[in-house]
Amino acid sequence: MKNLPYLEYLQVQNFKSFKEIDLKLNRFNVIIGANASGKSNFVQIFNFLKDIRKHGLDNSISLQGGIEYLPNFKLGQEQNLILELKIVLQDDLLMRRPFQRGKDFLVFYTGATWKFELQFGKRSGFKIIRDVWEVDIVAYKPDKPDEQKTKGRIEIMAKDGKLYHEIHLLQDNPALRNNLDKFWFRDQIPSKKTILEYRTILDYFFPQLGNFFDDIMVYDFDPKLAKSTAQQIGKFELNNDGSNLAIIIKDIISKSDDRRKFSNLLTDMLPFVKSVSTENVADKSIFFTLTENYFKKHSLPSSLISDGTINIIALIIALYFQNNSLTIIEEPERNIHPSLMSKVIEMMNEASLQRRILITTHNPEIVRYTGLENLFTVSRNSEGYSEIIHSSDQKEIKTFLENDVELEELFVQNILGI
Repeated sequence: MKNLPYLEYLQVQNFKSFKEIDLKLNRFNVIIGANASGKSNFVQIFNFLKDIRKHGLDNSISLQGGIEYLPNFKLGQEQNLILELKIVLQDDLLMRRPFQRGKDFLVFYTGATWKFELQFGKRSGFKIIRDVWEVDIVAYKPDKPDEQKTKGRIEIMAKDGKLYHEIHLLQDNPALRNNLDKFWFRDQIPSKKTILEYRTILDYFFPQLGNFFDDIMVYDFDPKLAKSTAQQIGKFELNNDGSNLAIIIKDIISKSDDRRKFSNLLTDMLPFVKSVSTENVADKSIFFTLTENYFKKHSLPSSLISDGTINIIALIIALYFQNNSLTIIEEPERNIHPSLMSKVIEMMNEASLQRRILITTHNPEIVRYTGLENLFTVSRNSEGYSEIIHSSDQKEIKTFLENDVELEELFVQNILGI
């Protein structure tokens, strides 16, 4: 699997329980906090971004409960909602996909920052105040790749129903500027529509940026749904609740390399598992079965498999067999024995070498094996706003650790949320 674009930086103002967020993400991120601290609202930011891309701004606001429930109750609609995020496009993926080929230059885009601001109006209305993409580029002459590269950015903005662009180069290069300017096109953009959802721009010029948002996935597995039969006609993308798990398993075991990889990962977690297979039923639906080493001649149907085993299977598939740019898993520890938590974290760390992983948890065993560098705490401050802080920045935690107090003990005692 190729390295995917990843989210490096996130800034948010006036979103649900948060007054502001200013966060640099790691490869692997564990979000902890007490009930009602704001963990779910933090995850909703990513659902909001994905929904803007998929359904449009109007619908994405509606899916969050409407204008009334999008901003912070205390700040209200008088303060604007602001989003700013930085996406890094990794060279080994994108240097093979040029932004523009011309006679004089070869231009690549290596990252982008989206700056978006929404003003709330009366009677449930809203207005887009700022919608700007700053796309980082690097250019060189294809016949002279060893010469000094020209770096800069293309700024794309939507304003008053029109699209504009500006070219900013760090080194003066009139020929490149002219080349880029001629390549660009002018267009109209409908009112209340963002560049993110306006596919003429992102999908044509910067397809990997659009794909990044398409490939954000928030999983909240429900073992009961994952155990159930699924219609054979369905997508090969794992549903967020795991309800089409049987279809995904069928696809995986139909390919020899994937089947071998899946089997190795599963037996490493659960040594008693011999194999997993699928069976069809008369009504064109499908379920999966599991064979144990103890009873090689008999298979258990998915409906009789333990919730913990179902969750482990779903986790393996989400981490290793789905092409998500950002994989978010809510409470992955559900129904899984504490003795397996170290292996769960090991899997997540390994998977995070290729994409960003973010999980929310209440489990002290996960905190034990995570490491302080990957831990973020969410808590409510004295004014009632949710705050998210990298745990390594909290002086009190460092003091406790220096005195040999275990990290999970700080979590159990609710000291990590201070």
